[in-house]
Amino acid sequence: MSFLRHHIAIIIGAALVSIGVISYAMWGYATQSAFTFTTVTPMTIQEEVHADGTVQAAEVVNLAFERGGTIRAVYAQAGDEVHAGMPLIALDISELSAEQAAAQAAMDTQHAKLEELIGGARPEDIQADNLKVSTALTTLTNAQDTLSNTLHDAYTAADDAIRNKSDQLFSNPRSSSPQFIFIPDEQLTIDIQLARVGIETMLTAWDHSPSPETTFVTNNLQQISSFLTNEARAVNYLLPTKEMPQSTIDAYKLAIFGARTAIDTALTNVSSAEQAVTLAQKMLAEAQHNVISLKAGATAKQIEAQRAQYDLAKANLDLVNAELNTMTLRSPLTGIVSTQDAQVGALATPNTPLVSVISSTQYQVELFVPETDIAKLQQGQTAYVSLDAYGIHDDFKASVIHIDPASTLVAGTHTYKVILQFNDNDSRIKAGMHAHARIITATHDNVLGVPASAIIQRRDNTVVLVQLSKGTVKEQTVATGITGANGFTEITAGLQPDTHIATFGLSQ
Repeated sequence: MSFLRHHIAIIIGAALVSIGVISYAMWGYATQSAFTFTTVTPMTIQEEVHADGTVQAAEVVNLAFERGGTIRAVYAQAGDEVHAGMPLIALDISELSAEQAAAQAAMDTQHAKLEELIGGARPEDIQADNLKVSTALTTLTNAQDTLSNTLHDAYTAADDAIRNKSDQLFSNPRSSSPQFIFIPDEQLTIDIQLARVGIETMLTAWDHSPSPETTFVTNNLQQISSFLTNEARAVNYLLPTKEMPQSTIDAYKLAIFGARTAIDTALTNVSSAEQAVTLAQKMLAEAQHNVISLKAGATAKQIEAQRAQYDLAKANLDLVNAELNTMTLRSPLTGIVSTQDAQVGALATPNTPLVSVISSTQYQVELFVPETDIAKLQQGQTAYVSLDAYGIHDDFKASVIHIDPASTLVAGTHTYKVILQFNDNDSRIKAGMHAHARIITATHDNVLGVPASAIIQRRDNTVVLVQLSKGTVKEQTVATGITGANGFTEITAGLQPDTHIATFGLSQ
C-alpha cells in the first residue's frame, strides 16, 4: 500500500539522518567543510497524514450528545440541507456559562499573581507595606501604654480592695498582728490574719515598684483574690447579735463583694491588655517581614509554584470550554438531515442519537491509519484524495467525518478506520476505486523551518549546528513543532531568521 511506501521512505530518511549524526559524533567538527548549509527562513509548514483506502458508498452519520441536558434550540429539520460545521441542535449552557466565567476569572487572577511575582515589587506596594509597619508600630505603642496604665490601675484597685473594703473586718489591719472579726472557724481566722500580714508587705513592695512586670502584678492580684475568697467564706459564718446587727453583716458582705469584683476586673483587664500587646507585636513582626520579602522579590520556587497554579486554572478553563463545545451538535459534513428527533425543552440523554445526516455526495473513502498517526486526526480536517484511476496529480477534496475509537489489525499492524467524505459530487468517482489520501492535520504559516535532516536529537535536548565565521559551527539548542510533508520541521524557539545551519542531506 502507498502508506507503507510512505513510511518506508520515512524510515530510510531517518536512517540517513542517523548515519549523519553518527558521523558527526565520530568525527566532530573535523569534517565541517563537508557540511551542507541552509538558511533559516520563514515558511508555511503543513503537517500531513498519508493513508490508502477504498472508495465506497456514503454512510448516514448519527449524532448524539456526550452529556445530557435540556434542548435549547433545534436549527434543522428532517429534509433540510446542511453544510459541514452547521449547528443542528443546542443544549442549554447557562450552568456551563457560569462555570466558564468563574474559570476565566480564576485564570485571570492566577495570571495576575504570576505577573506580579515576575515583575517584582512596585514602589507603591513597598510604600503601602511600610505604612502597615508604621501603623503596626503605633498600635504596639498604644497597646504597651494601655498595659502600663492597666498595671497601675490594678494597684489602685488592689489597694482599695484591701485597705478600704477588706480592712473593715479587721482591727489593726496594717500591723504585724491584725485581728480579724470573731468567727467560729479558728483555723480560717488564723489563715486570714496571716495572709493579711503578707498582703501588707506585698502592697508596700508593689507601691514602691516603678515599672512592675505583668507577671508580678498578676501574681499579686491572684494572691489578693484568694485572700478575699477566704474572707467571703468567713463572713458567711456571721450571725446577727446585739453588738453586730444584720445591717453591719450586710455591709461587710457588700464590701467583700465589691473588693472581689474589683480584683476580678483588674485581672481581666491585665490579661486583655497583655494579649493586645502580644497581638500588636505579632502584627508588627509580620508587617516588617512582608516589607523585607517584598523588597527581596519572589524566589524561583515561588514563581514556579505560581506558574503551576496559573497552568492549572488555564487547564480548568480549557476543560470548561471543551465541554461548552460539546453542547452543540454540528453537522460533520455537507448533506441532508434524514432524521430529527429533538424537541426544544426536551431532555437529551447522553449517547442517544437525536439527528442523522446523510451526505449529499455519493461516495466516501474508508482508510486505515496507523496508530502512530491517529492522534493527529480529528473530525472536520481537510483531506486531498487521489484515485489510482486518474493519477496522483488529480486530487479530490474531502473531509474527515469519522474516526473509529477501537483499533483494527491490518497486516499485523494496529490501525484505526477513518472515513473521509468527498466535498463535491464528481461523476468520475466510482465505488471500489483505490484511493490515496493526504489529510492536513496542521498548517503553521510564517514560521521558521529547517530540514528535518538538520536536527540532532540528544537524550536531553534537541540541537542544530549553527554556522559561525571561518566555517566553524556550534551546537544550538532548539524547540521544535510540527514536521511538514516537505521534510521541514518547525522551530518554535532557539533560532532567528537568516541563520545558517548545517544539514545532513536535504537543503532549502
